[in-house]
Amino acid sequence: MKKYTVNQQGFPIVLEPETDNFDLIAWANESRSIIRDLLNTHGAILFRGFSLPDVEKFEEFSAAATSNEWVDYREAATPRVNLNGNVFTSTEYPASETIFFHNENSHTTTWPLYISFYCKTPAESGGETPLADCRKIYRELPTEIRERFENKKVLYIRNFGYGLGIPWTKGFPVSNKQEMIDYCQKNEIELNWKAGDKLALNYTRWASLEHPVTEEKVWFNHATFFNFNSLDNTTRSLINEHIGEENAPYNTFYGDKTPIEEETIDLLKSLYKKHSVKVPYQKQDVLLIDNMLVAHGREPYIGQREICVTMTQNMGSK
Repeated sequence: MKKYTVNQQGFPIVLEPETDNFDLIAWANESRSIIRDLLNTHGAILFRGFSLPDVEKFEEFSAAATSNEWVDYREAATPRVNLNGNVFTSTEYPASETIFFHNENSHTTTWPLYISFYCKTPAESGGETPLADCRKIYRELPTEIRERFENKKVLYIRNFGYGLGIPWTKGFPVSNKQEMIDYCQKNEIELNWKAGDKLALNYTRWASLEHPVTEEKVWFNHATFFNFNSLDNTTRSLINEHIGEENAPYNTFYGDKTPIEEETIDLLKSLYKKHSVKVPYQKQDVLLIDNMLVAHGREPYIGQREICVTMTQNMGSK
């Protein structure tokens, strides 16, 4: 197997077969420790040129390479479709829009350690998955700002029922109000019903965590991704005009309810960009990432793009 990196950032590392008919699934079953070591160093692995002709084989490979413990999507902000077994579509979001860097479910009480992306159909142009090194972001964030976040933590606010985003019955594994109340109590979420069945959720989470394998500190949150100032100017203006910022689908603050400074959000956005790479897809590529070491996003694209996702190895804060 050939191993190489293609950029100065050092990730992802690319693995390619040097022989025909290489059995990637069999190799993965015997090589989890090798895969884990590569992730510890690089944060992400791009498997390219292997034969994984369908989502069934992709699912089999994901289990072999990482864990048989499948992780469900939790507290979704956008819809996804279950394709087969434990394989889902990637975030369904307009092709013309960028999805900013985030660590999957870093704002919930549990999250996947591993995420695998499978390219069923590459876009005609664009559609790369940008990756950002969360270790470097943590280390380079000014000490004063980092300590402010770590001391105060991050407050998340989500609003439902204002005609934007998905309904709470789609974002959470519930079908009625009592189930929603029970879910929030279990997951340390403050719930407030408003007139017209509108719903506001408040909850406080960490800004950084220690990686369970490497024991390094990583920047691990949705503080930038969910912040109102991360939206484009047009979207912000429309929200302010029609429902008000206080009713936006999501927003973030410091844990003491004070606003995160716009210049701090701008700094964080610049650090994600500085320590990032864009990974273009070829058909049957598999991009495996450590969800705590590396944040991911999506570039705009043209044409049909089919990227499938699995999440494995459940992690939790408690």
